[in-house]
Amino acid sequence: MSMSLMVVTRLRLSADVHRADFLRSAFEVGEQVEAAVGCQGSDVFPDADDVFWTWTRWDDVDSMRAFMRSDPHRSAMRHIRDWCDEATYVEWEHDGPCPLDWSVAHARLVAEGVPTRLANPSPAHGEKRFPPPRVQ
Repeated sequence: MSMSLMVVTRLRLSADVHRADFLRSAFEVGEQVEAAVGCQGSDVFPDADDVFWTWTRWDDVDSMRAFMRSDPHRSAMRHIRDWCDEATYVEWEHDGPCPLDWSVAHARLVAEGVPTRLANPSPAHGEKRFPPPRVQ
């Protein structure tokens, strides 16, 4: 199996008022990632308490950055600071299985994740104190 780039995000909406705009944007970004050059796969896990986990697997960092910098992803990211009170991402070189186990995603986010600058972060945001995904 060849080395690839794995990216995991965890977003928590700060208020119900943001849900419709967030979900509309997330749908558009989901369509974009499915068609993105260099994307090997992706998944979204809607968790309890308005938390959304994602993973994407890329051929290389250039493919991932091209996706990030183009719309609709680029436009959606401009709203994250207001829509969310927790938003963390992590990326790493990955040669393991896909789909990714969500417990691996949680462990990586806690250990190496980068909290996004937010307008109204929760007390747990900067310390990355959040529970693992509630998968069954």
